[in-house]
Amino acid sequence: MRKNRLIIFNYIYIIAILILASIFITTWLTKTPSIFGFRPMFVMSESMEPVIEKYQFILAVTVDKNELKVGDIVGIKAPKDENALTTKLVVHRIIGINEDGTFILKGDANPSSLYYETNVTAEEILYKVICY
Repeated sequence: MRKNRLIIFNYIYIIAILILASIFITTWLTKTPSIFGFRPMFVMSESMEPVIEKYQFILAVTVDKNELKVGDIVGIKAPKDENALTTKLVVHRIIGINEDGTFILKGDANPSSLYYETNVTAEEILYKVICY
């Protein structure tokens, strides 16, 4: 009986790994920003430590702009650097809301907000992190 449960668990585990691998491969090959509104990602910096560590897997969803609040961890596109081929997605926390309704973001480990994070509009916020 115990052996049967172990076999079933192993099959479920393998299926889950295959599903996750297919999501990552599909995202990488097609360069699509999300799959069914979900975006699996790996964090590539220490800016959100200790909450989210470097190289940690996170899952984000497209966000309803009216539900954004202080404390949410969100993703925005950073301005393209002169030497970069593409823009990068920055995942930081909403730390404040300006009088005009724009948001102030900051990485938990950063001493201050980056220059492009002090007046972020709701339209610029692409994702909300739901799992980390």
